[in-house]
Amino acid sequence: TRKIDIFTAQLNKAYVDFDRLDDSDFDPFTNLNSPHDLIIAQQILGKLPPLFGLAGWSGSGKTTLLTKLIQNFTKIGINVGTLKHAHHKFEIDKPGKDSFNLRKSGASPVIISSEERFALIQENNKNEEKKLFELLEIFGKQPVQKCDLIIIEGFKNENIPKLEIHRSSLAKPLLFEKDNSIFAIASDELIETSLPTFNLNDINGITNYIIKKFKIS
Repeated sequence: TRKIDIFTAQLNKAYVDFDRLDDSDFDPFTNLNSPHDLIIAQQILGKLPPLFGLAGWSGSGKTTLLTKLIQNFTKIGINVGTLKHAHHKFEIDKPGKDSFNLRKSGASPVIISSEERFALIQENNKNEEKKLFELLEIFGKQPVQKCDLIIIEGFKNENIPKLEIHRSSLAKPLLFEKDNSIFAIASDELIETSLPTFNLNDINGITNYIIKKFKIS
């Protein structure tokens, strides 16, 4: 008895024609069935900028490439936000500093603010790591500075667009063969694939491709 037409048969109805929409790609009947769908919806609403991840084996040079891309985007006026995944406990403050001592004493969250920057430190309850889409929501809220592009390092198993970083000396298998979310590859060797490929050192080429692909202005 949960059929939608049984429910609507009991109501006064009005029919609206959605055949004629503007030229945008927005679907007014978009279903939100997954965290990935929620990310897309937030981008449609303008709450999140375009985003993609860097996927690659440890030692492939993801952080090095990320640093160079950020420098390149910044030079041309594109503000980049980053989200990096860590596989272990990490400290972002030195032992002995006030913020370190406050957190170790049990304060959570700890917010540090100065004229130049602010930082938020919070412990995860019951060691439950936040999901990717929960972390991305932070980018759409104040007082986080609005950015034009989000680049994610790690989270290689998440269903987000990814640029694969491949280094031949690691002798590791290519990820794109089993991951349909990979849209391009940056490598130090030629790769036989229909996907766009770039040399790891072609920072300008990768930058221009990202700008065109995600229509960043």
